Amino acid sequence: MFNNLLIVYLITFLAALIFLRTLGFINVSDSELIGYGLMIYGLSIFYTSFIQRKKLMLFIGSGIFLSGVVFFLIGNFDLWNIEQLLIPASLFIFSIGLFMVYLSDTSQKIMFYLTLILFTAGIGAMVLVSTTGIDDYFENTLLITRIYWPVMIILFFVVVLVNRNAKEKSK
Repeated sequence: MFNNLLIVYLITFLAALIFLRTLGFINVSDSELIGYGLMIYGLSIFYTSFIQRKKLMLFIGSGIFLSGVVFFLIGNFDLWNIEQLLIPASLFIFSIGLFMVYLSDTSQKIMFYLTLILFTAGIGAMVLVSTTGIDDYFENTLLITRIYWPVMIILFFVVVLVNRNAKEKSK
């Protein structure tokens, strides 16, 4: 039931964005639309899986959400060789997904170690495919963090509120 309702909300949201884009009120690219859809769907899978402690679905939800973030970044930034970002982005997505699984059950230390290995490999892969060097990579990462820090804070509070609400309903 929840999944069907979520899909209805998602389709309504995307249809509203497409309608507003068609009327010229907003300027949203196709990759941004795909990104928004993936982020909303992935986040909802992530929340329900985190609360229900379903580790595989938690990992999948994280991956879907982060894939949406990649589409969003592609739509908002002038990235030159998008194909070169496939391997580093995949490594980051896998590492963050495993980190979320670790956070759901901190007794599984292997997930944390795999997270560190894959995240380090992702940074290494990003530096290798980058044509600007490691200094510019970290400078650009800090710039993106400075721009989107409110989104991260809002996301944190949404996670806390949904988690608290779900725990109250389970009692």
